[in-house]
Amino acid sequence: MKESRDKEQKGGGFSARNFSLVIEGKEMIGESNFSLNPGEKIALIGRNGSGKSTFLSLIEKFSRGEKASEHIETKGSLKIFPGARIGFLPQDLQLNFTGSVDDYLFAAGEEITLTIRRFQELSKIIESDPTSQEKAVDYNNIIARMNEFDAWSYQAKRTSVLQGFGIVDDYLKRQIGEISGGEASRLALAALILSPANLYLLDEPTNNLDIKGLLFLNKFLQESSHSILLVSHDRSFLESVGQILEIDEETHYLRNYGGNYSFYHQRKEEEFKGRLRQYREQQQKRKQLEESIKELDSQAQRFENFSRDAFKRSQGAKIAKRAKVQKARLKDELSRLPEPQLPAKPSFIRPEIVPDKGLIVSVSDTDLGYSEEKPILKDFSLKLYAGDRVGVIGPNGVGKSTLLRALNNQGGLLKGNIEIKGNIKTNYLPQSADLSRPEEKILPFMEKNFSINETIAKRVLGQLLLSQLAHLKIGDFSVGEIRKIAIGCILASNPNFLILDEPTNHLDLYTIEMLEETLESYAGGILVVSHDERFLENIKIKKLIIFKELNNVEINEISSFQEIKSIFQSFLP
Repeated sequence: MKESRDKEQKGGGFSARNFSLVIEGKEMIGESNFSLNPGEKIALIGRNGSGKSTFLSLIEKFSRGEKASEHIETKGSLKIFPGARIGFLPQDLQLNFTGSVDDYLFAAGEEITLTIRRFQELSKIIESDPTSQEKAVDYNNIIARMNEFDAWSYQAKRTSVLQGFGIVDDYLKRQIGEISGGEASRLALAALILSPANLYLLDEPTNNLDIKGLLFLNKFLQESSHSILLVSHDRSFLESVGQILEIDEETHYLRNYGGNYSFYHQRKEEEFKGRLRQYREQQQKRKQLEESIKELDSQAQRFENFSRDAFKRSQGAKIAKRAKVQKARLKDELSRLPEPQLPAKPSFIRPEIVPDKGLIVSVSDTDLGYSEEKPILKDFSLKLYAGDRVGVIGPNGVGKSTLLRALNNQGGLLKGNIEIKGNIKTNYLPQSADLSRPEEKILPFMEKNFSINETIAKRVLGQLLLSQLAHLKIGDFSVGEIRKIAIGCILASNPNFLILDEPTNHLDLYTIEMLEETLESYAGGILVVSHDERFLENIKIKKLIIFKELNNVEINEISSFQEIKSIFQSFLP
């Protein structure tokens, strides 16, 4: 990435020179130069656990003049541009605020609101006394502040943002302590957009967003003139950025790809094919050298066996000497040729199942929810057949996860019948894993939570290239790594019906593509809640259950990606 001239740059941005990041002795980012200039939109990507979240939090800390934690070591410089106002959305969001939702939003935009109020006061004074020189200076200053914050359309922006995230009416009166984690994410995003920030640091902002919030945020970020550093696995978002910045998993250097996700993906494919070609060429060259050495040994042996007179023995000695010299050269060349390394690529264990036939799941006239007086879903029916691939989309709170839990016999069925064919083995991925025992070792966690034995658990870690971490505790892994391990365990148990609730949450891009590749060839049935339209396309969803609002559900057949995209767009406010 081009280096910035710090003295010349102002506004929402930062620069780093010879910057490196080490966490508990492990290098995460190797010495790199990069910058984010005002108005630029850059996505930071890398494997789960590669240091992306730590890097974003460091930028935010340094902007407040704080130092890195004791277990984190940085070298080089990381400078925030003068005038940068940072709005930070961490992945592990905690809203430490006492008051209502409306109070929280006011506090976020208080500086802008007070500027608007002062402008209105001074406007009245100037109107009544145009000759006041003192007030004229104040008025000019407040005009500059209005321009700085783009406060002229702030009220319209506030209305649009709150509607986009579904924060309206009585919701504004709710106390912060009463809202859920998903609601907190929406609220924090709304507050950040309404704040005076001109540099957004967003760590997985799409996690916990429903389809309406997701679409609104994507549209806002596309149209925003602010600087943005985004960590995300959502490829629709990544198409909207100007640059992809990757933490290279082998060198740990930051590599800049001057284009959006499609451009990056194409380049990575080309690089992998190039490395594969180099691997095969090296293999072939080594084979040729080894065969040449064998042939020289064979020739010398034959001459020694058939030489009976002194003259022929003398000739044989000369040939053997020349062969020895040539063999030494070949061995030297062979030793200098690096042992070819096939590019490492993790994978999931592919379920080995025999496809079933006919009706496998029947949901008849059910009421779903946790209160008979107020069911979330009434008189709901559904039939799923062997090999069906069904996506579930809709806003938060309308019954999507409740349906999946009921199908997995984990509560929520108030009335009616749910029947699953006797020979069907289901496996369920909830929206979040139980991480309440961070001291528990990973292998017992895998065995207990996913009903697999130690041998299969080790095989799962091996295929995910995590064998070296088998001795670690739950708390030593990132949320994304635990998610990846959970999916690996579920697939390794050979289910013939998968029930998946937001499976791409917290996963890195590489793992999402790996999951898509596995599910594309999977012979069983799939029922999946997801708001990743590309994921639904790539696993070849053929039916969508669309939860529009409470007790308003449609089931549509899907024949093209454009149909999925069109249905998603219908949720835009």
